Amino acid sequence: MHFWQSNLFGGQGTVEIDSLLIDKGQPFSAVLWCSLEVGGSIGKHRQQRDPEIILCISGKGEICIDSQVHSMTAKSLVYMPFGSVMSLLNTSETEPFVYVIVKAEVPT
Repeated sequence: MHFWQSNLFGGQGTVEIDSLLIDKGQPFSAVLWCSLEVGGSIGKHRQQRDPEIILCISGKGEICIDSQVHSMTAKSLVYMPFGSVMSLLNTSETEPFVYVIVKAEVPT
């Protein structure tokens, strides 16, 4: 599935999203390829389901997780525990911030 979201969670600009997960099932609940335009941001929001990792593919960005800022460049990776509050900013003046989100189901 391929779609665009504008001003996501009160941010600004457009993020292009491709869902890479064909059949949902354990251990993954989502795998998303995302491209946030130059000057774009995604506003603060609480993770409603599953912990996740975010891997920067290209560009530069900042991800704030529970008030801790992580600078991201190609091959950077951050972990976001379930229930965390997160926001994201493309800090490049010339290229999109491209990243992959992988959400993993946690057995209860």
